[in-house]
Amino acid sequence: MRAPLLIIILLLYSCDESIAHVPKPTNLVSKDKMVSILIDLSISESYVQNEYHSVLLFHKLLKNCGDDILAKNQVTFEQYSNSLDYYSSQVEPLQEIYTIALDSINLRVEKLK
Repeated sequence: MRAPLLIIILLLYSCDESIAHVPKPTNLVSKDKMVSILIDLSISESYVQNEYHSVLLFHKLLKNCGDDILAKNQVTFEQYSNSLDYYSSQVEPLQEIYTIALDSINLRVEKLK
């Protein structure tokens, strides 16, 4: 389900030349660390969606999970946000990050079967 959404987002970015290129932040989160963060965020979001149906509780839990994931990776929210903005303005690196993250998640799912 996430793969088609990712493809659509990437196509929109690649087709729109008016998207501003964000300058590289001085404290850019590495691609490997971004992959790790996105994997953990995706898994946490899936778990919370399956376990909790209250939107208010869902939001609070996801924020806490996100904060914990960033702390575990020694990344501030500002650093993550700036890095995500930068990578989002760069089609190839963003595609690489999401592809690696998605492949890793799919491998984990296959191991659980």
